[in-house]
Amino acid sequence: MTGQDEIPTAQQAFTASLMLTGGHASPAPARRVAVGLDAVEEAMATGDASLMLRTWHAACLDALGSQQWEPMVAVGDAARRIGQITGFKISFTAKARQAYHVGLYRAHKQQAAEGVRRIAEAFAAIGDGEAVEQCAAIAERLRAMEAG
Repeated sequence: MTGQDEIPTAQQAFTASLMLTGGHASPAPARRVAVGLDAVEEAMATGDASLMLRTWHAACLDALGSQQWEPMVAVGDAARRIGQITGFKISFTAKARQAYHVGLYRAHKQQAAEGVRRIAEAFAAIGDGEAVEQCAAIAERLRAMEAG
């Protein structure tokens, strides 16, 4: 393994930063995300894998910029569907998992118990039992905060 393999590139670091912080909120983020997801749906209808990936990436960037959990779940769900359509299930399940993790972070930060529950369902759909347990623990803490 070379040193280059061990140290993230500037692009990787920037992408990780965007995923964790959500970057800066863009104007009308809900609208941008909706338009991006519509483009993904249209690309899926064509069956063009390259177009699906390009539109999904654009929608993912819009979702990251929204700073909300809901768009991250939507792009995760779209990734799963793209994996089903293209046959690249492993790759797109990984993309979905990554989006769900960002969504979970945001839902937790926003104290959105419903978001945590929805994300638990998404993790269950991809067979990630450990993440489902993590969601359950977070949801329990959020319930305790609401009660007390």
